[in-house]
Amino acid sequence: MQNVLFYTSKILRPIFASPYFFALVVVFLAFLALPTADWKKRLVKIAGLAVLLALGVCSAPAFANAFAKSWETPLGDSSVLSATGQYDAIVVLGGSVDTLTTTGEHLMLNDSAERLTESARLYKAGVAKKIIVSGGSGYVDQTIKEAPLMAAFLVGMGVPKEAVVEESESRNTYENAVFTKAKMEEAGLRRVVLVTSSWHMKRAAAIFRRADIEFAPYAVDTLVERRGIPGDYLPDARALDVVTRLFRERVGYLAYKMLGRL
Repeated sequence: MQNVLFYTSKILRPIFASPYFFALVVVFLAFLALPTADWKKRLVKIAGLAVLLALGVCSAPAFANAFAKSWETPLGDSSVLSATGQYDAIVVLGGSVDTLTTTGEHLMLNDSAERLTESARLYKAGVAKKIIVSGGSGYVDQTIKEAPLMAAFLVGMGVPKEAVVEESESRNTYENAVFTKAKMEEAGLRRVVLVTSSWHMKRAAAIFRRADIEFAPYAVDTLVERRGIPGDYLPDARALDVVTRLFRERVGYLAYKMLGRL
């Protein structure tokens, strides 16, 4: 009986515990109920149903996973880095700290926190002698910078304070590369490991390459997430967020290419 309840809950939860799923169903039924005698109303009905169908497909975890796999850089392998000798520094890009909700001693990390945890692990494994944390603020309000918060987290994980270099002026990936290069030249650093999310690495690597920085990419935190049947094929708000993030990243890559930044 316990097993039956367990599997039943896993199957039904994606359906009955999702406001987003219910909203799609209600709007879908509303469009179906529209009268179609008038050709204009028929056109609106067809267009509305088509948009809902596309939204439903895009918000299915199976689609989100396939979309992520087609774009992401494979996750990094520390043994490969170790085999190429020690690097001068590990460059970890911002985007893992939520500066809007961080208050006092409560540091709020998001789902890209692995950028920091893996950088600390690589440092402790002897991959590099220093860590450069690169991140100002991506918001219009530039009051709270990300780099000092990143540095504090790394020190809390056992990385010596003197081993952490802060770059806190960058507001985007392009400026990450420009200001990081300046820090590297100032400290006499040449070979670095670039740490960022697997979904962000393609754009970041192209920008750092264009900036003539010698680096080895080390991708972390994938957006691919297996849920199992039927959850993989049912509309889900989290999956839609993943697709939105990947779509925005692809648009960003195209925009940077048009601007000659990569």
